[in-house]
This record gives sequence, structure tokens and C-alpha cells, in this order.
Amino acid sequence: MILSRAKANRANFGAIACVFALLTILAVPSSQAFADDSFESRVDALKAQADAGDPGSEFVLGSLFRQTLPDHPPDFRIAVEWFEKAAKRGNAMAAEMAGMTYQAGGFGLERNLEKARLWYRKAANAGRPVAQLNLGYMEYHGEGGLTDLQDAQKWAKAAADQPDKVYRRMGLELLQKIGPVSSPALEQSSETTNLASPPSARKMRVSRLQCRAGCYTDDIESKRSCESTNGMNSIAGEMMFGGLMGALAAGTVSKDCSSNLQSCLASCSAN
Repeated sequence: MILSRAKANRANFGAIACVFALLTILAVPSSQAFADDSFESRVDALKAQADAGDPGSEFVLGSLFRQTLPDHPPDFRIAVEWFEKAAKRGNAMAAEMAGMTYQAGGFGLERNLEKARLWYRKAANAGRPVAQLNLGYMEYHGEGGLTDLQDAQKWAKAAADQPDKVYRRMGLELLQKIGPVSSPALEQSSETTNLASPPSARKMRVSRLQCRAGCYTDDIESKRSCESTNGMNSIAGEMMFGGLMGALAAGTVSKDCSSNLQSCLASCSAN
């Protein structure tokens, strides 16, 4: 069971890492921007800018050392040093890459899930979707720290609210894995009153928790169904009319996918 869970965690991380890989490749400047094509010349040019306090150059240096290049093998130990420098200057993408590098390990760097979780949190707070997803999975599985389903659910929702459909889908999938989680306020109320509460009060709290859990589940399913319907409408419009006409045709029949989660939760508290 432990082995299968570890494999699943690696698979989740791998899928998210693949989505992000193209961004880091594009971040590395072409060799045409340097005096010659050698790895050393690129590093020297970037170090001069990094020493002047440029976090972008520090991030690109980290990306260079993290990749497999024709004239240089990856060196994660040096890569993460540059990512951390850039992250400390406020580069959220570098914080995200530091988390990914520590989580992956290898190439001269010992795997460190505690540091991965730390850097993911900094990047997630800055709105980075890969960090939000990976941090959510780590907290869900208890990697690099304690299991925290409440916080994992928070980051899964943040990813599900991203404009990119890939991150939205992954966020919704993580939310389904986590399932309903009671709110800290209700848990604290339950612990404070403990068994001294009359049975009717305890039953009411359980009913509210069940109600809120149903709200989250319904919201996930309705979003997925609505987006799927809109996608089919768009395809149908393209097939019927093509181009702009297809888009307009799809737009006329698209559903409003806005969430009614908050009103649902409010109704649970009112009952």
C-alpha cells in the first residue's frame, strides 16, 4: 500500500512537472544572445547580471543548471541555489522551481520534501498554479510535513480557479480525492462544547457538516458538467459554421458556469 501510494504521488508530480517543463525551457535564452555557444559563456554573462541584483538572470541560471544540455549535464544542487536566490528577491516562478527541484532530487541534490513544501507555499501564496497543486498533493498525502486536508482543499480550490483549463481540471481532480472536509470553526465549536452538548445540538452540527460537504461536492460536479457542455457546444459550433460564426453560435448556447457555492454554504448555516 505504501509503495503504491508513493508511485501515485510520483505520477501526480510527474504530470504537473510535464505541464511546467515547456515554460522553463522557453525561459532559457537562445545561444545567439551570447558571444559564443559554450555553456560557460552563457553562465558568465548571466552571472554578471545576477551579481547586479537581477532575479530574472538568477532564475535563468537555475534553469540552465537544471536542464540537460549538449555541453553540460544537469546539476540540481547549483540550480536550486540560483532558484532560491531569485525567490528571495520575490521571483515566484523561481520559488516554484525550487520546490520542484527539492521534490524531485537527484543530479547532486538530496531530495528534501520539507524544503519543497516550504518553497511551494511561498509560490502558491503568490498565485503559482503548479505550486498550488503540488503543495495540495503533499498536504493531502502528508509529504514533507503533517497531513492537512483543510489546507490541501484550499490549494486545490485555488488551482481549480485558475484560468488555464489544465490546472482547473487537476484542481478539481484533487478536490475529489480529498472529499468533504469540515471547517475549522465548526470543529472548534464541536471540541469546545464536547459531550456536554445536548444530543439535539450535536445532531444539528453533524447535519450542517453534511450540508456543507454536499455543497462542495455539488459545486465540483456542476462546474465539470457545465464546462463539458460548453466544450461540446463550441465543437458543435465549429463543425456547423467554423471560425468566428462557430464561436458566436457556441456563445449563444453556452451555459453560465459561475458558482453558487457561497449561497449554498450560507443556506447550510441558516438551517
